[in-house]
Amino acid sequence: MAMNMELFAGNCYLCSNTEKMIRRVMGPKCRLRTYNLAEGKNRRKAEKYGIRALPTIVGNGRKMFEGIPEYAELAKCSLEHGCKGKFLK
Repeated sequence: MAMNMELFAGNCYLCSNTEKMIRRVMGPKCRLRTYNLAEGKNRRKAEKYGIRALPTIVGNGRKMFEGIPEYAELAKCSLEHGCKGKFLK
């Protein structure tokens, strides 16, 4: 099953690192779209998911992680959805 991931982020170091973590576990079946809420755009989309913290990761329309995920949890989730799911150092 393909995984369509959405990252709701701001202009901060923690959000940037979260995006890097996601890209490291993504595989060819995964797609990532990042919404930078610091720009004031995409607020309605964030409201749709009830986002109250950044970063927040939504996968296939379901809120998966609010705040910074543990790398192992992100990799495990990725693996369950057909992505790489590697535990990288």
